[in-house]
Amino acid sequence: MSEISQQNQKLLVAQENGLLDNEVGRAVERCFRYGCAGTFENEYLDKITSSHAISMARCPFVNPKGLNRGDFILGHTLDTKEEIRIPHQWMGSPSLIVGSTGSGKTNTAKYWSEQLGKICEGTLLIDCVKSEMGSLAPSFESGEKCQVSVLDTQQLKLNPLMIPDHVSPHAYAGNLADSLDRVLEAPPVARKVIRQSIHALFERHNLFSGKISNYPTLFDLRHFIQNAKQFNSQSRDALLTALDPILMSLRDVLSYQQGWNIQSLAKQKIILGLNSCSQADKNLIIETFLFSLFSSRIAQQVSNVDPNILVYLDESSSLLESDNSAISNWIGLIRGVGIALILSNQSAVSISQKILSNIPNLFIGQCSSFADLNVMGSAVGLDAQQKRYLANHLQPGCFLGRLGRGKWRKPFLFTTPLMESGKSSSKPRFQISDQLASLPVIVSEKDQSFQPDWAKQFNSEQESSLLLLEETKKVPLNGQEPASSIPEENDELSQPDVLGSGLEPDEFRLLSTIAKHPFKPVSFFPGELFMSNRKLLKLRKSLVHKQLIIQQEMQSSGRGRPTRMLVLTESGQETIDKLNFEEK
Repeated sequence: MSEISQQNQKLLVAQENGLLDNEVGRAVERCFRYGCAGTFENEYLDKITSSHAISMARCPFVNPKGLNRGDFILGHTLDTKEEIRIPHQWMGSPSLIVGSTGSGKTNTAKYWSEQLGKICEGTLLIDCVKSEMGSLAPSFESGEKCQVSVLDTQQLKLNPLMIPDHVSPHAYAGNLADSLDRVLEAPPVARKVIRQSIHALFERHNLFSGKISNYPTLFDLRHFIQNAKQFNSQSRDALLTALDPILMSLRDVLSYQQGWNIQSLAKQKIILGLNSCSQADKNLIIETFLFSLFSSRIAQQVSNVDPNILVYLDESSSLLESDNSAISNWIGLIRGVGIALILSNQSAVSISQKILSNIPNLFIGQCSSFADLNVMGSAVGLDAQQKRYLANHLQPGCFLGRLGRGKWRKPFLFTTPLMESGKSSSKPRFQISDQLASLPVIVSEKDQSFQPDWAKQFNSEQESSLLLLEETKKVPLNGQEPASSIPEENDELSQPDVLGSGLEPDEFRLLSTIAKHPFKPVSFFPGELFMSNRKLLKLRKSLVHKQLIIQQEMQSSGRGRPTRMLVLTESGQETIDKLNFEEK
């Protein structure tokens, strides 16, 4: 096969870059096609390709061709400031924006969300770190019958164990176990405990038989795991340790036997700020929202439909970096199910490859690390020259984009207009719409007062200590004056005597704890008594000096320092028995 001539190569370059998309260019192209090109046609082709080569040396990106029709404005070209328009249906494929702080990611997301929020029926904007999306509430409400809800974490009403519409209970039970595994970061053995516990709870509440009005809660799951003695004790302890902080901080959010229905939420306009809660709480809330929404849409077996709900997730790096999150597991299945998903993150290096390989629409802003440009550049097909140009010339507010649909598949540069930031007003920062407030829920009253057993025991001991101290203030012992105040931990003054035993209250607490837990190592007592090591050392020395306890050293197997155990002496046991009798 003969090599392509130099003029034909120039013709291919002109066609590929849209240099012949005008009346004269199309005429020249026809002449070359039919083999009747003359001097004028050759000179015209040389001129436009030479100009293109010079332009590419200055900026190795060309303006997109054919992206001038559609109802969604992606941005504007850098030089001509022309609008880049695409059909909003193209945003039905997942999109990812990557850029360092100050690159304009949030401004671009707000510009897109303002347009899509007016087109889509439902909107869910989740701010994981900042709280900037609330400024879009007025633009969403203008000309709309429905109101916008701007929510904080504690205003949510959720039940992760509530089965979404159209989803099979058997399928949801298994997927829910995987979701809780991710949130709780459970060890491998404990994952089986979660799966079996969820299945047992669903059986107990007759969910497999079609009864969907009696959902268990996460509190029920915790109670079931705590009392399931057939499971490995270490696995149960690990799960309870991970569950308790979440249940205590989100007690008002999760104490609903029936929370907000995900299908109803998909018709609301919600801006949610999660900057006031811990990372574990964020992961549970986001997993509940996205997992329920994704599974419900996929269970309806819809495909290739226009997006009718916008989901924007800002700065959720923990979910984007994991290969086993709701996003990474479902990202390849939600294209075309009616969800416009926009993700935003500061770095691309740590983003899961499962997510990068399944996101058609990629956008790169100014990056502080060349490694981020390498990762995103490889994903959109940039050469070395283009990467160097982005590293040296990309300014805040300017982005490189690559679309997954349409004929123009080359990366291109664009800018988005600066959006107005939220201004201070007399309106409350958070608001809930009437439509959202009217959604039916069922409160679980027994869960609203939830406290783990260890917290109850701690509170009880604190109350007992306070009552004992109050009594010692009121009743002088051995002719002494009542104590006027309770000294601090580092106060060297003597504390009130406990029932004339010669013991301070803290000494009595330590002595009682040793009696309840004999032969425990010294390291056991600071956590049990919520006391510093320094204070415990002082009390130990005092009790040893009074011959109420002894310290025994036991050498464990292998090398290392011996373990120091605390044990009551006969005098110490007699003191405890005497004080317990006098209290009765």
